[in-house]
Amino acid sequence: MEEKFIALAGLIEYLLETVLTGVVLPEKYSVLIKRGLSLILGILVAFVFSFDISQAASLTPVTPTAGYLFTGVLLGLGSNVVHILFGLGSKASKALAR
Repeated sequence: MEEKFIALAGLIEYLLETVLTGVVLPEKYSVLIKRGLSLILGILVAFVFSFDISQAASLTPVTPTAGYLFTGVLLGLGSNVVHILFGLGSKASKALAR
């Protein structure tokens, strides 16, 4: 599941960078526009691939839609969040194994 999440997050970042190459955004709103597009793309990818990260954490969302939205937001936040999530997960696993 971790590999799939990383791959999809990378895909979103690549698509966003490719689409926005050469596009001039208003300086005042460029960060907001990029984050908004990233979140929309993340949610879209989660729905298209029926990907729900909460299942990996043994959580059961009220509806599948809630799981897809949660996963899409995480995907849209980018690789920093991916590294934080899985970095903490691997540290916790190692600590529990001791």
